[in-house]
Amino acid sequence: MMAGLLVIASGCTHTMTLQPSAQPTAPPSDESQAVQHKAPTYTAFGDMVAASSIAAGKSPQQLQQAREEAKLAYLKAIEVDPKYLPAYTSLARLQQVCEDYTSAANTYHKAIQLAPQNAACGTTSGCAKAG
Repeated sequence: MMAGLLVIASGCTHTMTLQPSAQPTAPPSDESQAVQHKAPTYTAFGDMVAASSIAAGKSPQQLQQAREEAKLAYLKAIEVDPKYLPAYTSLARLQQVCEDYTSAANTYHKAIQLAPQNAACGTTSGCAKAG
């Protein structure tokens, strides 16, 4: 049995050389080359983190950290696309949960200015038309 393993092992030696085009690429060295996500991606991430911020059994520090991460995600979505309504409505809801009612009112006001026909409903999917 040992002899068989030696034969197999000796026949399986490979030398591998990397071609110049196959060299691993280094990560981007500055922010300008970093991947730029779209506003819906940032908003979806913010929604996921915000939902985790209301989960039972978390410490106050964990809740605060999750809410801050969600807020930063919504702000990044607004930075990427200043006209992306769901980012505003999600940020305003988060501000309400944090009892920052003045900021929530201001954020809802910005949303209404962007899309007066559906910003007042407070949903990310839009309002149903009244018949």
